[in-house]
Amino acid sequence: MIELNWTPDNKTLKQFALIGLLGFPGVGAVAYWVWQMPTLAVVLAGLGIVVWLLSMIHTPSVRYVYVAMSVAAYPIGFVVSHTVLAAVYYLLITPMGLVFKLIGRDALERRFDRQSESYWQPYPTANSPDRYFKQF
Repeated sequence: MIELNWTPDNKTLKQFALIGLLGFPGVGAVAYWVWQMPTLAVVLAGLGIVVWLLSMIHTPSVRYVYVAMSVAAYPIGFVVSHTVLAAVYYLLITPMGLVFKLIGRDALERRFDRQSESYWQPYPTANSPDRYFKQF
């Protein structure tokens, strides 16, 4: 489980501010060109600049913005990650398993064979000791 960082160090706050210097105006550009909201674009660009300048002047004061954005992003990340995992499982893995079951594929050779005396399969041995130095 991911835990929120309630007390980030100065290095983390400076990285956040630097990312915010690019990220906030980036979202502002989307707001301007896609949603046709120039006021929001200016506010977001200004917020990115203010957070970055604040980190240069007094880094610990950026903590409030960092924690607020972390708290806002946590539920979004939780829902999106679980939704994506469920979609991959139910839309990709489950149908593949059903198709393999229908066509009779047994890649691990787990079928019970009453005629077989043993399930042992010989494994090829290494020919020379040099092979142990080239494992991959």
